[in-house]
Amino acid sequence: MWEPSGSPTAGTAFLGWRNARAAWTGAFDRRRAAWRHSDSARHETTSRGLAEAQARLDEAAAEIERVAPGTTRRPTLPQSPPVEQVGAVLAADTVLVEFVLGDRELLVFTVTATACHGRRAEVDVRALLATIGRLHARWSTGRPDGRLERVPRIMERDPVARS
Repeated sequence: MWEPSGSPTAGTAFLGWRNARAAWTGAFDRRRAAWRHSDSARHETTSRGLAEAQARLDEAAAEIERVAPGTTRRPTLPQSPPVEQVGAVLAADTVLVEFVLGDRELLVFTVTATACHGRRAEVDVRALLATIGRLHARWSTGRPDGRLERVPRIMERDPVARS
């Protein structure tokens, strides 16, 4: 997989990237696990480890680009508008709910015409997915309930109900 000149081929560069990606995934998993603890030294160590893994991954991607130009280019995604701009187009009785679900935690953001709230909570993922499925089914019938008070207890502590 090496050229006679001693420079790597695209296959060798890609293998280096795969190894760097695996190391990055491990560093990310360690960083994510550290979030559940209040040990600042652990947070600093895992943050530094993730930054170092990201740098190695970036170097590996640059090497692929050097030996196989155009391989690592990604389309540019449009930037999200500021939350104030989103809130400005919402009706007074509308709540926009955005959520990110992890292994055991949920990040929920709600935006109204006048406010934005965020919350992190540990959740039973299976129960939450079942709840979301029921909500989607209810809303897709054309007769949306709209009253989040009826959502099972898993989401009652969330600012969604208070937005």
